[in-house]
Amino acid sequence: MVFRKFNFGRQSWHCSLRGILRAWLPLQEIRQNLESNSERRHQCTWIGKSAVCDQELGEKYFTRKLLNGIPKFVKIVEVGPRDGLQNEKGMVPTSVKLELIRRLADAGLSVIEATSFVSPKWIPQLADAKDVMAAVRTLNGAKFPVLTPNLKGFEAAIAAGAKEVAVFASASEAFSRSNINCSIEDSLNRYKDVMDAARNLTIPVRGYISCVVACPEEGPIPPSKVAYVAQKLSDMGCYEISLGDTIGVGTPGTVFPMLEAVLEVVPIEKMAVHFHDTYGQALTNIFMALQMGINVVDSSVAGLGGCPYAKGAT
Repeated sequence: MVFRKFNFGRQSWHCSLRGILRAWLPLQEIRQNLESNSERRHQCTWIGKSAVCDQELGEKYFTRKLLNGIPKFVKIVEVGPRDGLQNEKGMVPTSVKLELIRRLADAGLSVIEATSFVSPKWIPQLADAKDVMAAVRTLNGAKFPVLTPNLKGFEAAIAAGAKEVAVFASASEAFSRSNINCSIEDSLNRYKDVMDAARNLTIPVRGYISCVVACPEEGPIPPSKVAYVAQKLSDMGCYEISLGDTIGVGTPGTVFPMLEAVLEVVPIEKMAVHFHDTYGQALTNIFMALQMGINVVDSSVAGLGGCPYAKGAT
């Protein structure tokens, strides 16, 4: 069963379930499980294929284990109308945005991030946030959260009829300063005010963390930094925290330790993943997250997306 072909510079290979297992699963863990199962070890000796047999049996064993561990239900949070359109150079008419949101809701999506109450100076594409919110608030069958960068944005969103909001921080100091003009700590302090206001109005708040794998300026981001920001947002009261690979450079080898670090400080029920497909790795990274038990995944219709402050992000 071949999923697709990936290109990595000089390397090019076909990614199948068998290939994923061979590339991702710790061989030492496979050996330990094989050695602890006398029946399986005896079968291997009886067949007489030694190491080859061990590998084949290990793959079969972990295929069952992993597929049985994948969540039976996955919640999709569609962010196309906000995260997808914000990077479009041409201005998208409000009527087109509203039609897109209506069609997404008609398709059965239960959570659709409608827009962002950010200054039009920074994101001109979303200057019509108030008009978009006024129209979608009457739609039934879905939730329409909006992004709010600060208390002013939160207040504007609530005035426009928003019933759920989101805040966004970064695991990269440099990206935090270029994206929201403040340090990580300052951004977290801002969000305390937003969380207090939301709590008083019983408004649910989702948290986003950008650059969870790497930053266009800083390079690789230590998992511990991601875990630190995630724990802060969780402790503030965010009901869900979406971990975003902003520039799409993540692979299972870098995503796994990052998720492990966050899982140590944030309940898995609060975790979501947000992978950009810049280098064709989004699906494999999502598969890794599902294997670990995470069952909330962000999506963007038609692959729209990117970040105005992260060159090359798609």
